[in-house]
Amino acid sequence: MFEHKGIKIGFSKDVYEPDDDTFLIVDNLEKLNISKNNTVLEVGIGSGIVSLFLAKLAKTVTGVDINKHAVELSIQNAVLNNIKNVSFFESDLFDKIDDKSKFDLIIFNLPYVPTEEIIDEPIAKAWDGGANGRKVTDRFLSEAINYITLNGKICVLDSSLSNYKKTILFLENNGFKTKIIAEKKLSFEMLYLIEGKHINRQR
Repeated sequence: MFEHKGIKIGFSKDVYEPDDDTFLIVDNLEKLNISKNNTVLEVGIGSGIVSLFLAKLAKTVTGVDINKHAVELSIQNAVLNNIKNVSFFESDLFDKIDDKSKFDLIIFNLPYVPTEEIIDEPIAKAWDGGANGRKVTDRFLSEAINYITLNGKICVLDSSLSNYKKTILFLENNGFKTKIIAEKKLSFEMLYLIEGKHINRQR
C-alpha cells in the first residue's frame, strides 16, 4: 500500500500498478476544470487511483475495467478512502454502459504498447495495444464520441509509441477541439495527456 496526495492505494499482483503514466494523469486533473455537477466515466480503472481523485472533483464517477481483479481492487480502495460517489463494474470498454448515458468527462489511460504476441493474462489488458499499439484506442475513440455531452471532454493518455497524432486527428475530425495538457519524456517514449472538448453536434 502507498499514499499519494492523501489517497491510499492497495495493490494486487493481477492489477496494473500506478506508474509514470498514471501520475501524469492524476497530477494534471485540475487542468480539466471538472466541476461538482459533472458526471465522469473512467475506462480502464486499474487500481482505481484516478477515479478516486476524480471523485473529489466531480458529482459522480463511474469506472469500468475488463479485468475483474481491477474492479475488485478499486472497490476496496474506495472503501479504504471512504469515497462513496464512485461506482465500479466490469465492462469491455462501453459494452455494459447504458446506450443512453452521457458523461461530461470520459478518461482513459490507453493500452498503447505495441505487442506482436497475444498475451492471455488479465493484467496485460492494461498495456497491450496490439501490433500497432492502437487495437483498443481506435475502438475506444469510435465508441466514446457517442457517450459525451456537448461541451464534454474526452481525455486520454497516449504515447509516441502508438501514433498519438492519429488520436488527435480523430477527435478533431469528429467535432472536438484538442490540446495537449501535459507531457512527459521517458527513456523510450513521450507520454501525452490529450484533451478533446466536444464543440460540434455534427459528427
